[in-house]
Amino acid sequence: MKTRKTLATALIICMIFALTIVGFVGCKPEEPNTPAPAAPADTLTIVVASDNATVDYTVEMSKVDTTKGVIGLFDYFKANTNFDYVGSEGPYGLFLTKVCFLEVKEKNDFICIYTSVEKDKDVSEYAQTIDYKGKKVTTSGLGVSSMHLEANAVVYFNLSSF
Repeated sequence: MKTRKTLATALIICMIFALTIVGFVGCKPEEPNTPAPAAPADTLTIVVASDNATVDYTVEMSKVDTTKGVIGLFDYFKANTNFDYVGSEGPYGLFLTKVCFLEVKEKNDFICIYTSVEKDKDVSEYAQTIDYKGKKVTTSGLGVSSMHLEANAVVYFNLSSF
């Protein structure tokens, strides 16, 4: 009987020891609560470029009424920065005659629009592509009134002539 008690006690001690070891093996030290880095905000950028100067205007997408497309972006920058534009409404929408320091002065001049938004890009054989800070922008196949906005879009303007 004494052997059974001793054997039972030894068995209980071994089980307690085994459970204690398993409990500590499965634990790792807690790491301090550090917040995950914030994801970069989606932005929208307008670039106005000439041979002499390039100015860009960037805003978080959440601050702009994107349902108005590029016109909504124009309106945001006009209300909150020194950005300015002038144009006249025609049968195809707004025809730009001035964007900041770019101004149509000669008969053959026009303000050329480039975009990074895939569905707005010109798909004709005359499309032109340029690089702006590592992002490809292509001449737009749409007028400024019909253009779309998407996260991290770049809309680039320069003066051109034919």
